[in-house]
Amino acid sequence: MLQVLIPCHPMSRAIMISEHGPEPIALESHDFLFEVINSRLTTDNLRTRSELSSVIALQVNDRLAAHLSRYGLVAGLRLFKYHKHLLCRYADAQVRVKGKGYARPAIAEYLALYGVEEDAYSLESAYKLFQRFGWEIGRKSPRFLERMRRKPGVVLFEKKSARDMAPQQQDFPTEVAIARFMGTVQRLMKRTHRKLEKQTRAYIYVQQLGLSYRETAALLDLPLGTVHYCCRSMEQRLSRNAALRRLFEEALALPTPA
Repeated sequence: MLQVLIPCHPMSRAIMISEHGPEPIALESHDFLFEVINSRLTTDNLRTRSELSSVIALQVNDRLAAHLSRYGLVAGLRLFKYHKHLLCRYADAQVRVKGKGYARPAIAEYLALYGVEEDAYSLESAYKLFQRFGWEIGRKSPRFLERMRRKPGVVLFEKKSARDMAPQQQDFPTEVAIARFMGTVQRLMKRTHRKLEKQTRAYIYVQQLGLSYRETAALLDLPLGTVHYCCRSMEQRLSRNAALRRLFEEALALPTPA
């Protein structure tokens, strides 16, 4: 077994040390991370090497050590990509059980669990990563995104009126349409406003579903004033940008999966 140093992202370093113990981290052939780093093939953009601002010591067999001496940068990028995917899957599982409002707390819990500091990988960056994760799935398979966002089961402790239940019944198809719209915008437009998704969601619930501002605020867990502002901003944005309005109308016009 030989000891090698490879570049890595600080989040990857924190996660690996948390799970494997102090350096050098011994990777056996049956370890899944052995497979992650034991490849020279990657679609990662090597220009992102600046993200790998840390290093980690690994203890590996002679063959992998020789491989990492040539492809250590690729291995570091693959580790970072793998750990970002784990973060998204963790957050998605928590959202599925506890509701969509739990995305940020779940991400914060994940980062805190592994001791990832804010300056290493911020909560805001991780949340945007999670949003892109959902958009990509929605773009490829809107029906599966709907299944992902549906809670596995709900226990009702009090009787609710039909009016109270209506927004929940309309929630899943609406989220599919929003994911479809945001995925298209991200793919076709160079720049998108950081609050576009929030504004789109509030606008659709009010203008398309016919909910009141107060009902929308309660459903989306937003201040009432924020819902008013989001709807006004989205209406102005659609009126000024013909291309955005076309994408918006196309996303809503597509049939929702049964």
